[in-house]
Amino acid sequence: LQSEYLVDPGALVIADFNNDHNHDILVINMVGNKILVFLGNGDKSFGAQPICLQLPFVYAQMVAVRHINADEPPDIIISDFSEVFFIRNQADYW
Repeated sequence: LQSEYLVDPGALVIADFNNDHNHDILVINMVGNKILVFLGNGDKSFGAQPICLQLPFVYAQMVAVRHINADEPPDIIISDFSEVFFIRNQADYW
């Protein structure tokens, strides 16, 4: 995956974030403190323009994806050195 948006990528996770049954890639971008989600096209390629979400802190280190609130699609859990943040996945992100 190559993109001008991947300046200093950190943690990465693969999941279906928009419920289209295609694998998507979520990357923590260390520069700019953003989450980048590249939506899968279903043909082993990904969209060139990622969905960008601003992180509420500076140094995100870990990411996990789970269905926390029992709905679809999966939710995102991000952690820095001392805090854990829950990002509820809502359809309007995608």
